[in-house]
Amino acid sequence: MPWQPLDTDMPRMPASNDSRPLGQTAPGKGPCLIRQEPESEMCDRPYYQVARLDFPALKAELAVLPDSSLCVARVYGLDIESSRALTGLGFRKMCVQTLFATGLAGHQPDLTALPVVDLDLDEDSLNRHASNFRFSNFSFDPNFSTEAWAKCNRWCIKRHLADHTAFKFALKSGFVSFRVGEGKAIIDLISVLEARQGIGAALMAKVLDFCAAQGLAWVEVVTDCENLTACLFYQKMGFLLFGSIGVFHFHQSARQRTRGSKGVQHGRSFSHS
Repeated sequence: MPWQPLDTDMPRMPASNDSRPLGQTAPGKGPCLIRQEPESEMCDRPYYQVARLDFPALKAELAVLPDSSLCVARVYGLDIESSRALTGLGFRKMCVQTLFATGLAGHQPDLTALPVVDLDLDEDSLNRHASNFRFSNFSFDPNFSTEAWAKCNRWCIKRHLADHTAFKFALKSGFVSFRVGEGKAIIDLISVLEARQGIGAALMAKVLDFCAAQGLAWVEVVTDCENLTACLFYQKMGFLLFGSIGVFHFHQSARQRTRGSKGVQHGRSFSHS
């Protein structure tokens, strides 16, 4: 099958906790920063996604953000120019996420079970799964304590499990959540508490069988490049490395505001599609 760029309707949540493929920002006019209310609740601070890479405009918007705000930006790994410009504005690269995809052409589904849209976890299981997501942009951010990013993990898991637009499979100590649309599936979360028991492979097989039976073209997933276990697992399941995404954080403070007023000047605007 011909490979095409993944979704370009950035921003979205990150995908080891909210592992969704992320594309470049949208071109055109409008605010560069969009406040995300659910994520603000999750982080206990104002949370903004960078929705447009117009760097002079972004610099002006950053300068008037309230203290303690968090801004998250994502750009493709090959976009070195934008990565440098974000760093010049005071953003810090937290992690690099890898994009994997597998085509379903020729896949003969063995559909033995259908996914559900409702999946509940008891508090103990929820806490154990939250601790299972050790790699994310929040876990690498020194402004988040271990307890804070564990809370973010719990919030992300509960949000996905409560999302009736997402399908879920559960097996023993593992579960997977994924969404279907536009001829493809996007895996949001997959977590297994008992390693090397074949649970992850069985869950992935259920996803691939269901998606192939639905006539979908391919399945996508994002994980952090530091998560070697996940990267090797996806490759073992037939996924191919498609690209990478740099995740950047900006924390607003009085000191950061002063630094930003003396920041790098950029002579042109950037917008990507």
